[in-house]
Amino acid sequence: MRFCPYAERTVLVLLAKKLDFETVNIDLKKKPDWFLECSLGKVPVLIHNGNYIPESLITCDYLDEVYPEPQLHPSNSLQKALDKVLVEKVASAMPYMYQLYIQVPGKSKSDEEKLQLFDNLVEKIAVLNVELKKRGTKVYRWGHSRNG
Repeated sequence: MRFCPYAERTVLVLLAKKLDFETVNIDLKKKPDWFLECSLGKVPVLIHNGNYIPESLITCDYLDEVYPEPQLHPSNSLQKALDKVLVEKVASAMPYMYQLYIQVPGKSKSDEEKLQLFDNLVEKIAVLNVELKKRGTKVYRWGHSRNG
């Protein structure tokens, strides 16, 4: 699969840590046997020192612990836990995003259906804007960012 927001999480961490990596795209409809043997059947799978580490949040945490600079998680355990909750809340928007962007041959969505999906997507990710504004960091506004 060329783009998967879950796999992209790990790519973003690898880039933030300035680590060299190679991407292997998996056809999620025809998963190879080697992939099924070393994963939970989900992407991404990080291969590090001969070990297979599956699942995006697990791989991101692993990379942040093994390569501590720059530190991506807060050192405060409570804030780290709350940040993970925030990630899960925002991740609940993914099904709406997929439905908006992926076209199934022979099946089209009406403008009304697309608008409803978009409204659901906005509602799910609005929690991120609220949290970023509380923290005084950049607030994302549909393609434009500004300081909160």
